[in-house]
Amino acid sequence: KDARVVELSGEGYFDVTHSNIPFIVKNKSMDVRVLGTTFNMTAYPEDLMVTTTLLTGKVKVSAVGEENESVELTPGMQSDWQKEGKKMGVKKVNAENFTAWRQGSFMFDNENIMVVTRVLERWYGFKFIYKENALEHTFSGCLSKDEPLESILETLTYTGGPRFKIEKDVVYIIEKK
Repeated sequence: KDARVVELSGEGYFDVTHSNIPFIVKNKSMDVRVLGTTFNMTAYPEDLMVTTTLLTGKVKVSAVGEENESVELTPGMQSDWQKEGKKMGVKKVNAENFTAWRQGSFMFDNENIMVVTRVLERWYGFKFIYKENALEHTFSGCLSKDEPLESILETLTYTGGPRFKIEKDVVYIIEKK
């Protein structure tokens, strides 16, 4: 009766109606407390970072067990909590890019290939293996989640990325020669 509490492992989009009872999203690393707002939170257990991106309203983001690590976000701001370094960062972002998944798109803005392939791994269920210097690539653009993986990988190659080789449920990333 004192609070509305949700535990999150993965990614969630929240549109919270204003109430006198606080709404709290928890995971092992962070708590996000809101009264009425829309925000996206990414908290996959295997990731080294937890991010909260605010679209509307206001939230307070606090690191669990770190009393001095909290920040209030305003619309268009994103916090990131680095689990290993126990460090909170805040930056201005295009918040719509982080909720494009809700409309069936992947949106990338100068993202490292590791970020891009982690998103693709989760959506398509393939494991990505890196070869040589392929980690140096970054990507910007919008891709449809309805496209087959092969089509997405061709697009990434055509935009200057590495080559990809699919074997069963594994995708090998190979630097162009």
